[in-house]
Amino acid sequence: MRALPPVAALAAALLLTACSQQACTDIGCGPEVVVDVRELTAGLAGEQVSTTLCVDGLCETRVLTPDEGQLFGSLPAGTQQTAADGATVQVELSVTRDGIPVLDATTDATLARFQPNGPTCAPVCLQTSLVLTDGELLPA
Repeated sequence: MRALPPVAALAAALLLTACSQQACTDIGCGPEVVVDVRELTAGLAGEQVSTTLCVDGLCETRVLTPDEGQLFGSLPAGTQQTAADGATVQVELSVTRDGIPVLDATTDATLARFQPNGPTCAPVCLQTSLVLTDGELLPA
């Protein structure tokens, strides 16, 4: 039996390798913490409120309008790389209207592993979703 020329052997090896790999899309991680606040915005009737969403001490403040239904928070730097599936983060939501506090809610939220491009493709994301219900932050 004759050996394949080096170029043919290389081409065959590349084809076999390509067939065994899954093609991955290039979707990145979205917001790490999502809080459904439709309960809050439903009662605004044209008003605006100031919200502060903190995740393990990393806080983001913004004005929330009646047509918005979700707040998005980020994990502190390094958490995405070091935390494991099932790790918890502390989530705090404070709401003020005209400078007067109207809501303070805190919970420990469990992070879940999510791979938007498939189980063998990067990135690996950690996310959690909560819903504001009767003034409390609950798992969505």
